[in-house]
Amino acid sequence: MTAKKRYDLVLVVEDQPKTAELTEVMLIEIEIPEVRIAASFAEADQLLSERDYDLAILDFNMGEAASWSIAKRLCDRGTQIIVTTSKPVLSLPASCGNADILQKPYSLNDLAALVKTERKGTEQ
Repeated sequence: MTAKKRYDLVLVVEDQPKTAELTEVMLIEIEIPEVRIAASFAEADQLLSERDYDLAILDFNMGEAASWSIAKRLCDRGTQIIVTTSKPVLSLPASCGNADILQKPYSLNDLAALVKTERKGTEQ
């Protein structure tokens, strides 16, 4: 029997409080036990220095240079990422080749489909 990776700890990097809160509620709804919210890249940097995350949901519209830097740091660590955006993403770091892009605004079904896809893609 093949075990699937569980996402026990998810980092959400989102500067819009309502979007961050809704994303957290959606993740709890799809049975993610622990969600951490970073409202800025400085806060994300601090949270990343404290521990590793199973999955990160990263708003790419918070500033492209900083977004790129955080995405690279996550992907270099082997963290799965989902990039959220309302604009086109011009480029992601090479180490983020398997990142999914979730167009804003997104629904619970949209997010759940990607989290399930990520889970399937990380079977051990």
